[in-house]
Amino acid sequence: MQTTTSSISFIVNAAFQTLSGSFLQVYTSTNMITDTTFNPSSSCLLNAVAQPCTITTNTQYTIITIASTSSTNLYPQSVPVNVVINNLRFRYASSHSTYFYHFYFQLTVSLSANGLVKKHLATPMIVQ
Repeated sequence: MQTTTSSISFIVNAAFQTLSGSFLQVYTSTNMITDTTFNPSSSCLLNAVAQPCTITTNTQYTIITIASTSSTNLYPQSVPVNVVINNLRFRYASSHSTYFYHFYFQLTVSLSANGLVKKHLATPMIVQ
């Protein structure tokens, strides 16, 4: 992770039933921001297909959201989904001792009030 244009990639493989309207949220540091080339219509890819996404930053964290519509499910059960989020920028380059970025993944499997939520914390490996 560096201060030039960067991307993050990971695989979502839901081991539980998911429904139309499911959405993925990735929480990370406020030091991760969008690059000037970021486009919410084309910078987030699921299995190499652009999906609309939103990136918002508040005083505590940056949140990336990629949502299914009410009639589709982008995260089907037991189907690996390759997620790539391009055109990101980090205010400070990370290292083994400072500016270490954590990513919290939250998959909400329904838009209903009783929707199930699965959470996962990932700490990326920094390679110099």
